[in-house]
Amino acid sequence: MTSGAIHQGLIGVGDLDMWTVSASQGDRITVQIAKDSGGAGFTPMIELFAPDGARLGVGSGGQAARLDVQADASGTYTVLVSDANESGTGSYRLYLAHVPGSFFVPAGDEGGALPDGVDKDGTIFVGDLDQWAFTASPGDHITLQVTELTGGANFAPLIELFAPNGERKGVAQNASVATIDAAIEVGGTYAVLVSDANQTGSGTYRLHLTRGTIAPPGANVLTNGGTSLGSISPAGITNVWTFTASAGESIVIRAGEITSGSTLTPQLQLYGPDGGLLNSFSSGAAAEVTARATNSGTFTVFVKDNSAGQLGTGNYRISLAKTGSAPVISPNDEGGPMVNGTTYLGTIDTGDIDAWTFTANAGESIVVRMGETATATLTPQLRLYGPDGVLLGSSSSGAAAEVSARATNSGTFLVVAGDLTAGFAGTGNYRISLAKTGSAPVISASDEGGPMVNGTTYLATIDTGDMDAWTFTANAGESIVVRMGETAAATLTPQLRLYGPDGMLRGSAFSGAAA
Repeated sequence: MTSGAIHQGLIGVGDLDMWTVSASQGDRITVQIAKDSGGAGFTPMIELFAPDGARLGVGSGGQAARLDVQADASGTYTVLVSDANESGTGSYRLYLAHVPGSFFVPAGDEGGALPDGVDKDGTIFVGDLDQWAFTASPGDHITLQVTELTGGANFAPLIELFAPNGERKGVAQNASVATIDAAIEVGGTYAVLVSDANQTGSGTYRLHLTRGTIAPPGANVLTNGGTSLGSISPAGITNVWTFTASAGESIVIRAGEITSGSTLTPQLQLYGPDGGLLNSFSSGAAAEVTARATNSGTFTVFVKDNSAGQLGTGNYRISLAKTGSAPVISPNDEGGPMVNGTTYLGTIDTGDIDAWTFTANAGESIVVRMGETATATLTPQLRLYGPDGVLLGSSSSGAAAEVSARATNSGTFLVVAGDLTAGFAGTGNYRISLAKTGSAPVISASDEGGPMVNGTTYLATIDTGDMDAWTFTANAGESIVVRMGETAAATLTPQLRLYGPDGMLRGSAFSGAAA
């Protein structure tokens, strides 16, 4: 028998057809038979025998049957075809997939080389086997997807992945879309086998290969601080994005559906430069993956749908925020450098994150607060990263969030603002404020704060997520008292924190109507 070829035969009453396969120890042998013609009394049956005559398997079915073994010994294997009823007659088609090794693709059939990032369409007839092949290197991480294009209720695409030594590395089946994710440990030629899981169905399919270390032509590039747009259509496809990062940098990526006509449940997969899967996540209307890079190079992000049957389609936005370089903010988005004492306004859409930065010196104390506006459905989330990529603080709580830290080294700090409602589905406007020691605060117009004079009382307003930075000068040995109280109409629980010139927290208080 020739791997990939269609072998045809005819069974008469009491007939036995013998076919042979030469295989080496460890090879994978898959044989499938399909009935071509014959009455109800003809039930094709196949038996597989080892070189020593031991029967390795038997299968039969009204329309098709299959046997699949990995050879225990080298030599000639025998396939015996007959009628299970011993009295029926009819014609049949016999298929062989033999891994490793070359295979034949008959005229009018599908199979052959499977390139990265290119859709390959094919047709499965009853009992059909389509063979595809690609080469991979150690460290690659590949994703295979087969999508049903047309077919009846009995057609369920089945996809199998075999290593160069014949070992089955993955198998998946689904009524519409089936996916295999696999880490490549041994380099060489890998075989992909597409068939019908029911062995009785027929239909058309689309096969797609992507990998973590070699992005397909036209892969999109993510920019730190930027938001990009993508689309999953038709169902079952995978979008590939890339970016570069250095060892030690922290990475946050979020993607969310754009609600107009979208049925997506976005799923993100993040792969490192070595092809290893660093993180994978899917939850509702948006998804997020985070990681700290352990090596430098090009990272790859796969975006796909994870709804039931992987049938979701639609548009999405995807955002990257990472340490190690200045974010480049997209037009009409928010983020960028923050000034001590200043309050900024921003908007979080589904799947959005905003990247803010500021500089601080070792020993300085830092407070960042974020709060939703009245019309928002956000659960504000803040994350603060140091210049070395270390996560210094993370917070999310109700209508506002705050992170605070004392800098242990000097440089540029990253603040990632986002939403943490269920499924990252919250949206709306927010305000964000920075207060830190080491430099004079620059107070926003219509906000309060700045230099205080001994004995003077100041009036101010705290909005959700707001904080005001006040300063004064004092000499060593002087005693200091600062008091804050709400007005009659306020719903505040006043909070005060006092920091010294060296960045040390000297006192903190909050209690009832005054502190």
